[in-house]
Amino acid sequence: MKEGPLTSAVIVLHQTPPRFNAAPMAVSIPSLRRILGALLARGFRFVGLESVGPSGPRPGSIAITADDGYESQQVHLAPFLRELGLPWTVFVLAGMLGRRNDWDHRWVSPSDRHLTPDNVRQLAGEGVTIGSHGMTHVNMTALSDAALDEELHRSRELLQRLSGQAVDAVAYPWGLADERVAEASRKAGYHLGFGADVGRVTRNSSSRPAGSDYVIQRLGLYSPDQLFPSLAAAAMGSSRPLRSFRGGLERLGQSVVGMAMKAQGRPRV
Repeated sequence: MKEGPLTSAVIVLHQTPPRFNAAPMAVSIPSLRRILGALLARGFRFVGLESVGPSGPRPGSIAITADDGYESQQVHLAPFLRELGLPWTVFVLAGMLGRRNDWDHRWVSPSDRHLTPDNVRQLAGEGVTIGSHGMTHVNMTALSDAALDEELHRSRELLQRLSGQAVDAVAYPWGLADERVAEASRKAGYHLGFGADVGRVTRNSSSRPAGSDYVIQRLGLYSPDQLFPSLAAAAMGSSRPLRSFRGGLERLGQSVVGMAMKAQGRPRV
């Protein structure tokens, strides 16, 4: 059966351990090898952020991003993607450099050390694009105007000094953004802003700026994708039913994450 035209996607990763890990936010390197290998075999091109616009990359293109700036991304993900010759972007928490994540339930995202300043410099020197994830992993839609400006401006300035790059992109913690956050990102000097989940709308806004460079959707890969890497790869292709099904699984996974955090007494924003 002849396949339809290739679509496109912006992938977002979090923890990238060297082997299978049951934590919901983890996707192992062997699983990524199968997923990305299947996409390469189908003829997809992997592109950097310079090729991403309001609707994502051009058809037939995939952009790889990683949120939070974990040490595991430098130790395991960076060498793997370098081996394949694939560009990628890491969205760094500028206020958590060298510290451990402290906002997720241990069942959701086990304590992992964030990149140090030297790690950021090294990745930038290797050609990895550095983006901002804010300072402290907060829901930006719930911040005052002054606090929002601080998160966006301060993180951008700090990461530009560390990386020597123009930090032109921001990824919003938990994928949450509304029109106010999008406009603040523009004023802070960013050219692109990214959410986390396909079709997600923030709770704080009844509408989102459709087609905006500052609310670009991404497709998250999570622990269940380690069990079904072929489904994850196929969902990024031309099959609309599979992609819709994959989006449903992603939303279910996000609900599980929220319930786990609530059980810990730390409600998900």
